[in-house]
Amino acid sequence: MAPPKNQVAASRRQPQQAGFISSAYKGLRSPENSSLVKSVAIFAVAVTFLQTGFGEFLVPAF
Repeated sequence: MAPPKNQVAASRRQPQQAGFISSAYKGLRSPENSSLVKSVAIFAVAVTFLQTGFGEFLVPAF
């Protein structure tokens, strides 16, 4: 009788973990965070507008 052959267990590949940028992008694109992302974007646009020369049109002249 022949000796039993060594059986090698098939190794399962673990799914590759997502990088920081791709996981952050997926987090920003999720429907749960859409209102927060929109609020932050509008705030950033408002601050940028007020820092430019166009923001002075909103200041009343004395």
